[in-house]
Amino acid sequence: MRRALFGLVLAAFLGSAVAPAGATNVHYPYGPEYRHCGELGNSSIYVSADGLTCTHARLIISEFRFAPRDRVHHHGPENYTGWWTLERYPGWKCHEGTGGGGCEKGSQQAAFSTL
Repeated sequence: MRRALFGLVLAAFLGSAVAPAGATNVHYPYGPEYRHCGELGNSSIYVSADGLTCTHARLIISEFRFAPRDRVHHHGPENYTGWWTLERYPGWKCHEGTGGGGCEKGSQQAAFSTL
């Protein structure tokens, strides 16, 4: 009985510790074309980039999330249906929702996750 219980507990532990093939990292839920660029400081904001360097993606997301509000301009009727532009980064259009968001300019994408 004890051996069966131990086997059951061990199987449950290993099943939760080993991710299945193709599983997405919860901090980086974007597709395989995105590079994982790490966390912004100790903020639990995880940055990913597609079509630009991680340094550039981190600067853009940092500006969007932490810049004084007079440098980030909101457009649209509501937060969830609107978008923002960044004074320091002309041409970039940003959006956010529950658990993440991102900024884009042409084919360049800087994304973030807060999960």
